[in-house]
Amino acid sequence: MEELQENVNVINSLEQNFNTAKILSDVAKGNKKRISFEKYVLTSCLNEVLSFANGWFKTATGNRYFFVNLNFAVLKYFFWRGTHS
Repeated sequence: MEELQENVNVINSLEQNFNTAKILSDVAKGNKKRISFEKYVLTSCLNEVLSFANGWFKTATGNRYFFVNLNFAVLKYFFWRGTHS
């Protein structure tokens, strides 16, 4: 009986690990209706770089020029329209 309980505990632990891995996998893959996790992270990084660069660029140009932070929907519209469905 003790061995059976140990096996049940091992199975429950493995099932928990599998469920966690499945959730992370689903997030990383994204889905067809939403932006993938990878694109979200890359867009966030780009926006951070642009924000930092704006501080320097505005100073260097006397506030005449600045970079625009674009969200993924805007980038997709301008760069991928008509190329993907």
